[in-house]
Amino acid sequence: MATLSEALSAAFDHHAAGRLREAEILYGRILAARPNQPDARHLLALALAQGGRAEEGLGHVDAAITANPNAAAYHLSQGKLRDALGRAGAEDSYRAALTRQPDLPEAADRLGTLLRQRADRAFDAGRFDQAEALYRRVLALVPQDAAAGFDRAMAIKHCGFPLAAALALGHISPADAHAGARAS
Repeated sequence: MATLSEALSAAFDHHAAGRLREAEILYGRILAARPNQPDARHLLALALAQGGRAEEGLGHVDAAITANPNAAAYHLSQGKLRDALGRAGAEDSYRAALTRQPDLPEAADRLGTLLRQRADRAFDAGRFDQAEALYRRVLALVPQDAAAGFDRAMAIKHCGFPLAAALALGHISPADAHAGARAS
């Protein structure tokens, strides 16, 4: 009889090789013996999603989180599945992943993308103050997003603060912005 580690390794080998059905069978056998085994639940969720059964996979990743709520990877997968299915809660899942592992770049990028989409919708609807706040949150997650930096500056300008917009773009120094504000 194989140990849990050996069984997970064999299932993962099938999974990594693209033999999803074989992986599902082995993950299922592990779960028949240990129904709350979170790694098997999580990996089964991924295999199901890769096989076009994301809805079923989401149930398994939810169960993995219930069994081990501290695993950042489980929350990341939950967010990806919710996002793929068009379900609410992807943002919360990415935040949960980052709370557990702040240096998880995929979670930061995915959360940044969701916030960026919300910011763009707010900007397009003329809600510039809301857009600016969302772009600021994007930049806190993904500082290298130059487009978000530019769009944030445009939102600031539309809010009636051209000097602050120029400062956000780096076109003027804080001292110049302060001097310009005093001259106004």
